[in-house]
Amino acid sequence: MAINPDFLGKTFPPGPAYEISRVKLAEFADAIGDPNPVYRDRSAAADAGFPDVIAPPTFPFVISMASSGSATSGRCMLEMW
Repeated sequence: MAINPDFLGKTFPPGPAYEISRVKLAEFADAIGDPNPVYRDRSAAADAGFPDVIAPPTFPFVISMASSGSATSGRCMLEMW
């Protein structure tokens, strides 16, 4: 995909808040095939030293993809789904 020079130097406002739930984290872990219980089970996460379940390392791409549509169409990708 070529870079559109019209967007060079342009800034965009922050996208809308993206609420993350334990259910969404577990669904994402299932979707990527990661069986690690720290993404699903609070006690497993606590045993690993976390205060609650954590997001898989690739989860931030979900958030960035949700707002990337505003850079190309002026609308949030979530609005189009």
